[in-house]
Amino acid sequence: MEIRVSLHEVNVAVSFTRLCWLVASVAAPNLAVPACATPLGNYTYAVLDAPGAVSTTASAVNGNGLVAGIYNDSNKAPQPFVWSAGSFTVLKPKVGTLHVRGINAINDQGLVALYASAKPNMLPFVGFLYDLNTGKTTEVNVFGNPAEISGLNNKGAYVGTVYDYNTNSIEGYLVQKHVTSYVTLPGSEYSYANAISDKGVVVGSYFVTGGIEQDFTLQNGTYTTWMPKPTLNSEPIYIDSAGDIAGNLETSKGPFEGFIKRKAGYKILSYPQSTNTEMVAVIPGGQAIGTYNTQTEGTEFTFNFVGGVYYNLSPPNAMNQVIAGGMNENGTIVGSFSDGTHLLGFVATCAGGANACSN
Repeated sequence: MEIRVSLHEVNVAVSFTRLCWLVASVAAPNLAVPACATPLGNYTYAVLDAPGAVSTTASAVNGNGLVAGIYNDSNKAPQPFVWSAGSFTVLKPKVGTLHVRGINAINDQGLVALYASAKPNMLPFVGFLYDLNTGKTTEVNVFGNPAEISGLNNKGAYVGTVYDYNTNSIEGYLVQKHVTSYVTLPGSEYSYANAISDKGVVVGSYFVTGGIEQDFTLQNGTYTTWMPKPTLNSEPIYIDSAGDIAGNLETSKGPFEGFIKRKAGYKILSYPQSTNTEMVAVIPGGQAIGTYNTQTEGTEFTFNFVGGVYYNLSPPNAMNQVIAGGMNENGTIVGSFSDGTHLLGFVATCAGGANACSN
């Protein structure tokens, strides 16, 4: 049974001065703050505050603008939902005695990838696919092992990583056209499958004994390995319809840097004067989103990277946390933010489409 509930929504067009940083090279050093060279439009924000909820998070958005997320009710029990046009539907997936903890993806077919566990932050997380059209819930089972879904494409194929209790190994997996297979780079100690494009290209990472984490793509049964910086651990986490890849690097000092891989090469992203930069998504045309931390404990903010410039996303009344959840290829961004008292979801839409708005 699905419960239809009205949603408190606030639409705000933000028009104050943008914070922007010009990236003059692939690896940007500390730069002075310049003026924005090309004025862009501003996002319109819808603030998601579920009635009676103590927190609301928008986790993913599909190409039709349908948003999936989680809110915690007055008993702090997580409730999965989808949101559209000012209202949301509470989902009731059949997960047995488990409790839904989060949502990783929603595709254009209306499939929602969610995960559940017996207790908060208790492993293993068990992945499920929930079909919005039929209400059917399918548990992810990889050769007898529970597994979480990391990436889901618009054709219904999905990937993730599984711990195989029979062989005591960590393997990537792929489910495509109802056929399950391992994604394991030959000679690797561990392999992880993180995302899959609509063309069926899988991106992931692997370890070799005594080595560092390296990257691969899998297409038509062929593995291709690559690394943005040969001496650093790296992990691709997203691939768009054009084959552009976003991921993260672990620097020698510990914090992360982001990267974007395109046919023309790599671009390393490190938000100026931040302590940590991590990518979330990239779309064709160059736009990407990610998060960064400052030296102030407990802070996390979201940046929109357009045309070589970093812009801060600024939902109304946002305080010390603005956390991106995902972005579709129309440039719609979803996530959550703190207003100083509790966590709210947001949906940022741009009238000009992808690559046309800043904050």
